Amino acid sequence: MALCGYCLDFLIPYALPFDLTGDKMGHPVKDSLYVGIFVALIALTGATVGVSYMDLGGMGNLAVGLLIASVKATLVALFFMHLKGEERIFFGIIIFSLVLFGIFVVALLPDIGKIV
Repeated sequence: MALCGYCLDFLIPYALPFDLTGDKMGHPVKDSLYVGIFVALIALTGATVGVSYMDLGGMGNLAVGLLIASVKATLVALFFMHLKGEERIFFGIIIFSLVLFGIFVVALLPDIGKIV
């Protein structure tokens, strides 16, 4: 607000990128879906902790832990980051990034034996 001036400042609703009247912008999502995703994330976190106490041999714990983490990251990206309702081009970018990440991981696997 301007110092002691009338109508010298901009109105807040015009400066904000969302509507303050209660109308939600973007994709409509039910609150129960968010609660379900939250419960799933808590359950997957519990599964990660449970798997950490198991002996799955060699790289088994690492593989299962990464699988659970990937599922959790996918849930967060799809629902909390609202990627589920986006255009298909974003999925192409994400898939390309994941494939590139996989290539880098596979390319670096021979070096893991030298470090450990």
